Amino acid sequence: MIKSDLERNNLIFNLYFENKLTASEISKKVSLSISQISRILSVFPLYNQEKTRRIEENRIKHNEQAKKIMRDKRIKEKDETKTKLFEIYMKDWLESYKNNLEDNYKTESANVLLNVLKI
Repeated sequence: MIKSDLERNNLIFNLYFENKLTASEISKKVSLSISQISRILSVFPLYNQEKTRRIEENRIKHNEQAKKIMRDKRIKEKDETKTKLFEIYMKDWLESYKNNLEDNYKTESANVLLNVLKI
């Protein structure tokens, strides 16, 4: 395994800064707790800067995902509303068509058409 604390710390440094792994991922690789990894990393001067950069990057990524979810939800709701309105329109149109046939064409062929439509 790892021969010394210095080698272990260098490995942790490389995994965090070069491989961009999280403290959780590193802890699994080197068999240390997350808090031990954080304590080791906090010794490095660039750690706070890198940590702040990652937090900001994740915040931006989260905001973009939230916007996409809301945009997709609005589009879905808009499509559902259009579908419902179209269904209402078609029902009204068919009812109107039926009434016109009944009112204007009291003939046998109109009754046949009404039976075919089964309104």
